[in-house]
Amino acid sequence: MMKNHIGAALLLAATTPVLAESEFDLPAEALLDDLPVVLTVSRIPQRPAELPASVTVIDRNLITASGARDVPDLLRLVAGFQVGHDNGEGVRTTVTYHGNSDNFARRMQVLVDGRSVYNPATGGVDWQDLPVALEDIGRIEVTRGPNGVTYGANAFLGVINIITRDPTEQPGNHLTLRHGENSDDRVYLRHGVVKGDFALRLSGFMNDDRGFSDLSPGAETREVNDDQRTGFINARADWRAGINDYLTLDVGFGSGDRQRGSDDDPLDPTRGRDVDYDHQQLRWQHVMSSEEEVKLNLYRTHNRMQDRFLSPALSELLGVPSAAVPLLIGLPDQSVVVDNNVEYERTNLELEHHLSPHPGWRVVWGAEARRDRIRGAGYFGTSAWEKSDLYRLFMNHELTPAERWVINIGAMAEKSDITDTRFSPRAAINYRFAPDHFVRTSFTRAYRTPALFEAKANYAARLEDGNALDILYVSPTIPDPERIDAVELALGGSLEGRRVSYELKLFSERITDAITVVEDNAYADPYNQRAWIITNAGSARTEGVEAQLRLEPSRDTLISFAISHARSSGRVLDEINVEDSADGREWRNTDDSVPFTTLSLLASNRFTEQFRSSLGLYHVTDMQFIGPGDPTGGYTAVDLDLAFQLHEGSTRSELGLTLRNLLGEYFDFRNWVYQERAAYLRLGLEF
Repeated sequence: MMKNHIGAALLLAATTPVLAESEFDLPAEALLDDLPVVLTVSRIPQRPAELPASVTVIDRNLITASGARDVPDLLRLVAGFQVGHDNGEGVRTTVTYHGNSDNFARRMQVLVDGRSVYNPATGGVDWQDLPVALEDIGRIEVTRGPNGVTYGANAFLGVINIITRDPTEQPGNHLTLRHGENSDDRVYLRHGVVKGDFALRLSGFMNDDRGFSDLSPGAETREVNDDQRTGFINARADWRAGINDYLTLDVGFGSGDRQRGSDDDPLDPTRGRDVDYDHQQLRWQHVMSSEEEVKLNLYRTHNRMQDRFLSPALSELLGVPSAAVPLLIGLPDQSVVVDNNVEYERTNLELEHHLSPHPGWRVVWGAEARRDRIRGAGYFGTSAWEKSDLYRLFMNHELTPAERWVINIGAMAEKSDITDTRFSPRAAINYRFAPDHFVRTSFTRAYRTPALFEAKANYAARLEDGNALDILYVSPTIPDPERIDAVELALGGSLEGRRVSYELKLFSERITDAITVVEDNAYADPYNQRAWIITNAGSARTEGVEAQLRLEPSRDTLISFAISHARSSGRVLDEINVEDSADGREWRNTDDSVPFTTLSLLASNRFTEQFRSSLGLYHVTDMQFIGPGDPTGGYTAVDLDLAFQLHEGSTRSELGLTLRNLLGEYFDFRNWVYQERAAYLRLGLEF
């Protein structure tokens, strides 16, 4: 039923022809604009030379030029970022900064218009369910480094702030169709209305993806049951309620079907996993003067996943008579209940106050209250709602004591039901040795509060009578928050009329009390007497240098280059087994969890008014994601995007072709999940 509603709404979105601004062009006038203003790092609008941390801005030009299929594709353009793909937990994409991550990548805060979208159950981001279309994104601001001082828990390694386009920029109708190999099909529709002080955008998309082909070393390619279908619709309304008041209402809902399992595993059989989600958000901005304003942000998000089934009886699984089961495992013959059903809800209220008490002194302070509720009998061993309340108080100051100097000082206090109060400070000093050039040094401390599953895991395959047959994940005690201390020294600026921007950064990051998943044989169960425990058992120091460069030598050419060199030293607890060593603890070094080199290069050029092409190169040296990941051995990927545009009156169209992985297949997480050569054809219409 949900899917039918989504399809009907998408068709309705294309009913009224209105003249639209082009979705396809790279705006030449953008090259003549002033340096971009960044909103994310301190919540104070700042130019690059004033920022207390490194930021990469992926603007509309770069999104269009990249030919990217989704947001993780775009994040490959950011210095120090790695992207991996896994189908061990269904199709899952992981995104991390400076490695040291598993397939859930819990250490990154991801926002869509100020609304947190990380999963409060596991702490990661379900990228395949991201409730925003690329066509609706205006820019992505990526803070490269910890930013707990501004956004608290999960802003541990960085912040990805996705800012959607103002509806006033998107009047009229837009249609995009994409068809790719492996039946990777996509439909996007949008309808926009602008009337006086009111603007509305109604948009939605439907994806049909066949997933990956398994390609085990030395074996033939075989299809796996990881198809996924997703539909989402979103409505955003902006209204200028008065001379100084602005309101934004954003609502969205979606549903999807994820194929899981295999025919030869009765405890993980072929099946569908249903997912649905919705959000409601209200933002209010009141401007008192050019130097003072108040913002209020209230939102609710809700997700539900349904995946519960019964296995065959134990006697059938073990291949023995029913009467023999009690003799073998001490329990009567019965079926195994596999319960992956989970539902979670987040309600968040945030107040933000900007003011300037004195010339050369800008301040933003605010408070936030959040409630997370999660229900998942299979995850927590109880059908009751698990909840966590969180409270934050933050303040950031920008001081300009002299013309060339900028000082940023900030702190956040954060308290939750899971942890005691923690303080996250930051201090940064910028020296502008020329109008558009700067040197910055900074120190930042941040914490990551355990997700509810990390704090209260009790996940097991259970029998119909409730007894645990196989304990899989358990939290013996609530882990302490992770902590990171980061020091940076950066040099940056812009050249030649702001058509060249650059930043070079030296960094040192120290992670302590890392929360890890450890195999332990101390948890006896009838099946294998081993479990994975979640605990604080690791530390790592990562040091290196990275650079981000953007060139726009002409109105028709755009070049983006990013490179990072990093080394890590440290260890994490890998296994507890008293039979193998004196204290039962086996450690693993973190050296291979961070690639020494991560590089990206995107070059785009418009050869004529109608024809544009882009070439992207992405290179990552040897690494291994923590947990189920395999040593990648390093890989290089090359993508080519071609676009041909036509304008006829008020109708604009684009025919595009994207060729991915021209150098051949590779894997970036598991050694049986390959990124293969693929071609995608798309058609875009504005009318």
